[in-house]
Amino acid sequence: MNKFFRHFRLNMFENNRFGKYLLYALGEIVLVAIGILMALFINNLNEKRKNRSEVLSILKQVHSELAINILAADNVARSYMLKDSLIHEHMMGRVKKEDYNSRFRGMWLGLVVNYIPLSIQEEGFLNLMSHSKQHSSDLDTMISDLKSLYSEDVENVKTANDLIKDLVLKHVDWLKYNAKWSSNSYFNHQTTTPEELDFYLNSFYYRNIVSNYHLIGIGNHHLVICRYRFHAVECYNKLSKILQENGIEVNSTAPFNNGLKMYSGTNGSFSDGRDTLRLEYSDHRLKLFQNKNEEAQIISVAPHKWIVQPGIFAYANTDSTGKTVALQIRFGDYTSEYKILPD
Repeated sequence: MNKFFRHFRLNMFENNRFGKYLLYALGEIVLVAIGILMALFINNLNEKRKNRSEVLSILKQVHSELAINILAADNVARSYMLKDSLIHEHMMGRVKKEDYNSRFRGMWLGLVVNYIPLSIQEEGFLNLMSHSKQHSSDLDTMISDLKSLYSEDVENVKTANDLIKDLVLKHVDWLKYNAKWSSNSYFNHQTTTPEELDFYLNSFYYRNIVSNYHLIGIGNHHLVICRYRFHAVECYNKLSKILQENGIEVNSTAPFNNGLKMYSGTNGSFSDGRDTLRLEYSDHRLKLFQNKNEEAQIISVAPHKWIVQPGIFAYANTDSTGKTVALQIRFGDYTSEYKILPD
């Protein structure tokens, strides 16, 4: 074939047909240029497909890590629901010396000397940021939501972790130097000394520490974690849809959904005289709607106990048949009773 083209060009030169040869040469150049452009186009297309595949793979990792982080946030939030009840009882003066010698002694002694930090897995997100220029424009909104989650909510969680850690460690340090009986709390699990009882029941310092623990732990750490959790759930659900649309298999049921059959009979509208709440069990999960159609996320704590967005605690009161007849909404010293409305 090459010999043919050489002979063809030589023949045109010998017959002084330079114009036609020039046209032929230009045609050859155009064909070569088109071939190069097509090769570049195909290569670029393949590169985009490869990059998209890599980004989707990273998004699947982010998706998995979000599920782990949400479950971890739920555990911290549940621990704070118990702390809120205990602190409320203490601040209302309902805790007696008998409580410090009961089988729940350890729970009362440990009220403000421990905390649970939320450790967030973010390797997938950091990996995503290293590939930030490789994603296609249709993923812009999703990646923007993830950036907001990790740059704002995650950083707030880390700050709140440090605040509650600092409070607890300072209190433990104070006990070490000022309470001669403090070792008794850890090595004698049978009885509480009179000096301990006086401290826990009458100390001005201890009352302030408990109050500060509620402020920094529940009023800050808990609410920041719940805010992160609720935004993380939104990102998780959006990611689920994107990954499924691109042929990537993910869990059809989120591990943190309240998909428990024991809630199947929990339906009805409740009012405190001003606002209305509506509980509804559908799509294998419990839903709570505030003021008509505004859905609030729910963290399931136990049967008839939930944490409701933005982080308040809800308790359901039931009748002899197990039907929910009232809801108690509580946070610290705030309490509101919602009674069921007639159908």
